[in-house]
Amino acid sequence: MSVSLLAFFAFVGTAFSSKLYVLDISAIDNMSPQDSFETGLALSSLLGIVNRDAPQMFVFYTDVDQSWLQYCQQHWPYVNSSEIVTLSSVDEAFEVMRESFHGAVVFDTSVPSTSNVAATISGVEDLIPVAKRSNALSPTLYDRLSASIATISPPPSRFVSTGRWRTAIDLTGRFNGSETGSSKNDAYRWAIREYVDTNRSPPPPSTFTLTEAPPTQAATS
Repeated sequence: MSVSLLAFFAFVGTAFSSKLYVLDISAIDNMSPQDSFETGLALSSLLGIVNRDAPQMFVFYTDVDQSWLQYCQQHWPYVNSSEIVTLSSVDEAFEVMRESFHGAVVFDTSVPSTSNVAATISGVEDLIPVAKRSNALSPTLYDRLSASIATISPPPSRFVSTGRWRTAIDLTGRFNGSETGSSKNDAYRWAIREYVDTNRSPPPPSTFTLTEAPPTQAATS
């Protein structure tokens, strides 16, 4: 069951937006492993943010997702009455929804666990988790959004604005194993102190997921 569909089931009976934005992401499998991972993480976070109060966006990853949308239109009048707006690209999705989030939380590709930490921060702070990669062969999602999104919803004053697309929280270079002997565990310890112990995020286990690893190298941090 897709993330978008879960949002629909969660809000049965909720007042629905007059527009439902749909995006075909099936081409994500044709991306490089890094781009595919980073795009999927950013999109799933965006879906969680924009569908929090009422469903506004639905993605197609397989043919089954199209069938589920048709089911929702047949059985839920407020879905059927919504205007379907097709988005042409991932970048357009972020542009259309730019007022829903405050900027970026940048995770450290050399410490894969920070991608999970960034996903947690995303849900609490309404930020989009992305990575900066200087060695990328083509512009990354972070690069493209930095160049295209000039205005987004005002961030809380504690966030520092850098560039056109605000990097609200930067996790790069923060964790080197000095606390626990493992940069991976240092990142999780920091997240627990900042978000779990302060009751800003539900206590673990919130989810069980693999951390990102480069395609030719296992994550050993």
